[in-house]
Amino acid sequence: MQDGTCTPAGRLRRKDLLLLCAAAVALQTIVWMIALSIVTRYVATYRGGATTADLEHYALVADYVRHGWWPYVQFRFEYPPLALIPILAPPAASSVATYGAEFRAVMVVVLAATAVVTTLTAARIWPTLGRPLGTAVAFTFGVAAIGLTALNRYDGTVALIVAATLLCLVCRRWAWAGLIVGLGFSLKLMPIVLLPLVLVLVRTWRRAALVVALAAAGAIVPFVPFLVRGAGGVWTSLFGFQAGRGAGIESLMATPYLLAHAVGLRHVVVLPFSGSDLLSGPGISLLVTAAPVLVFALLAILYVVTWRARHVLRHDAQGIVVVALAALLASICGNKLISPQHVIWLLPLAALGVVSTRASFRVPAVLVLVAAVFTQAEYPFLYDNLVRLQVAGVLAVSMRNGLLVAAYVAALVILWRLGSVEEPASGMTPAFGTASEPAAAQSPAASPLTDS
Repeated sequence: MQDGTCTPAGRLRRKDLLLLCAAAVALQTIVWMIALSIVTRYVATYRGGATTADLEHYALVADYVRHGWWPYVQFRFEYPPLALIPILAPPAASSVATYGAEFRAVMVVVLAATAVVTTLTAARIWPTLGRPLGTAVAFTFGVAAIGLTALNRYDGTVALIVAATLLCLVCRRWAWAGLIVGLGFSLKLMPIVLLPLVLVLVRTWRRAALVVALAAAGAIVPFVPFLVRGAGGVWTSLFGFQAGRGAGIESLMATPYLLAHAVGLRHVVVLPFSGSDLLSGPGISLLVTAAPVLVFALLAILYVVTWRARHVLRHDAQGIVVVALAALLASICGNKLISPQHVIWLLPLAALGVVSTRASFRVPAVLVLVAAVFTQAEYPFLYDNLVRLQVAGVLAVSMRNGLLVAAYVAALVILWRLGSVEEPASGMTPAFGTASEPAAAQSPAASPLTDS
């Protein structure tokens, strides 16, 4: 069955799966060979290759840790503890340039792994060669659209977490999904917004309790060694540092101010802060204070609509992709900071959505992929222009943010419509690992997922 309801009539052969995985890896290898060769030749004109502030910081952190210093306790470390894994993955380097080259190589491997997991998820939903291969192509387009930012930041590991969570969800491996989401919190905080989705899909309180317990373990255990050494340092370095930041110049809340400044209606000032640029102006501090409330409100709206559609979503993998995409969009759009690398988190979901069998489901995915193009236009190419508050940079970031908001709204509309669908009949034949009966293959909503 090929309607994308996560109810295939059979599975792809192992040979076909291996071919799809090889294609996904090959596409990533090709795109990065081309990108890096271009950057090597034209590095002077490509700001993304020359701007390595994050890589320099990663290299410094790696050097501190290798000399026995404890993050949070003996030096400020603004990332969760599992971020140390990709940061320490490159071997000890003699220079920042060497570290940067090795780190990019690690990120190429991570993105290739993400492409493989995303492609396998597509093969699980649509047991054909066409749509999984299309997913691999779409993911490759997305990372190419982001550019070298995907290699200069560790956010590719977050995309891998997102892809792995989706694979667990479409296979109904709730416990694994909960654990991975918890580990995602220990890696970059934001993946925790997917936990309510897992709980919505779970049918029993016992399984929900197990999911919460495993998510809590994944979120808390990596912090324990550092909390034992100095709990105050963890709070100050991680949560205190993030709380002390203002409105990023690339954030959604800054966009109206940028546009107003561009047309002469309001004056704003750009302030550098710890490797990022913040916007200062009348009323911005109030919006910064309200940012957590906005994120919560966007997520609450999403999950109320999701709960309304829960009976359909439990039988519909394409709907699960839409919910996950909307959850991450809510966390990004409501945040006081939007960095170019945050768009990387969305790419596995956009790649799955763009090959959906339902036209409306493709809309938010396409919007995200177009936003990825504007993301690279804004950073690195027009970022200096943006910091100087010139029109081209302002328009680029405004277009990117507008597309992300439009994708969130489009996802909400899709889910609202799903909630209007009559609840599927119970007792239908499970899908994964079994053969669907002809009666189950007649209706897109008539074949529930198997339980783990």
